[in-house]
Amino acid sequence: MNLVRLIVEREYRARVRSKGWIIATVFGLIAIVGLNFAPTIADTVFGGRQVRIAVLDETAASMNASSGYLERLRADLVETLASGDPRYVVERASADREGMLAQVMSGAVDGFLLITEAGSQQAFKLTTLDTLGLAERSRLTSALSAARTFLDLEKRGIGGAEALALFRPVVLDTEVAGKGPDDGEIPGESWALTYVLVLLFYITLAIYGTYVAMGVIEEKSTRVVEIIISTVRPFQLMIGKVFGLGLAALTQYAVWVGAGFGLLAARGALSGLEVGAVSLRFADIDPWLLVAFAGMFALGFFSFAGLFAAGGSLVSRTEDAGQITGPITMVLVVVLFLAVYSMDNPESTGAVVLSMVPMTSPLIMFVRIAMGDPPAWQIVVSCVVSLTTILVLVWMAAKVFRAGILLYGRRMSVRAVVKAFR
Repeated sequence: MNLVRLIVEREYRARVRSKGWIIATVFGLIAIVGLNFAPTIADTVFGGRQVRIAVLDETAASMNASSGYLERLRADLVETLASGDPRYVVERASADREGMLAQVMSGAVDGFLLITEAGSQQAFKLTTLDTLGLAERSRLTSALSAARTFLDLEKRGIGGAEALALFRPVVLDTEVAGKGPDDGEIPGESWALTYVLVLLFYITLAIYGTYVAMGVIEEKSTRVVEIIISTVRPFQLMIGKVFGLGLAALTQYAVWVGAGFGLLAARGALSGLEVGAVSLRFADIDPWLLVAFAGMFALGFFSFAGLFAAGGSLVSRTEDAGQITGPITMVLVVVLFLAVYSMDNPESTGAVVLSMVPMTSPLIMFVRIAMGDPPAWQIVVSCVVSLTTILVLVWMAAKVFRAGILLYGRRMSVRAVVKAFR
């Protein structure tokens, strides 16, 4: 046991003190700082301009002027820029069609919206000097559709409050037979958080799995390993390398995550995050979910680290690493897709089985814990399966590693691999 600990310390210290590790960590921190300000920069550069739209509503005379399209658009288009200024400024047209066209050409307004009668319906035409962005076009179309529906209802005698009540969402109460009310609803926040953590799991393994494989290959490429093997068993060496390299990778990752939360705290955004239309409040996160993620993350990480180590032991040159890491990464992609599909029905037969199968169990069991309530015995089985998988893969890597040393300078054949396990 002491030898394994010494190997873990040797690998860990060697990695975290290497120039490559330090440079990668620094560049990662720079990237995190850049990503922290990326939304503001992107909004400023690609979509941060204020859009002034003049509305000439020729249908206003046929309806209540206080509830025309101009007023409805003003009430709907309330988004703001990063500076706090309104994104859309909707104003009444100050001239006729020709006069407004001239204002567009001169840049006095960004767009001229003409609303006319077309039989029993209204026709909408927006004239701009430059091509309107897809997001802005979609937003204006949505606002106009909502305004038309609202005004049509108002013309039929349905007032504003009544019109809004028509679109009130339905509340569905559910229960499980024999168990009473079912509060196991999957809110958008939980779904978004689970998806983010699953994606984080995949990115970590995709990056650092190759890191472990390259470490094993580099060890084989040096003749010093022959001296080491005379002192320790291949299994001890391999388990020390897997855990040493893995801990070095996780240390780097912890530095990045810590820096990310530090920046959030500095911005005053530590209470939550905005993920698209979903708001994530850290105060609402169940601590048990984070504990489950940490445990399953560790099991999944070292399971795939063992697989990458086993793959790395098959080759002796770093140039051949892609032949091994590529297929393993594809396996990881398949596991990611299975986990995402399991999020929609975490208690399906497929999800239950896959949560207790080697390689897929850590990630899919985490999904089941986050989105459902799996029995405790299934969680225990999943953990035991994952731990067994790690030990088996490390044992296989050690066997092939030892055979590869004896075949130094020659390629590992299928026959040599099979012989190594005898």
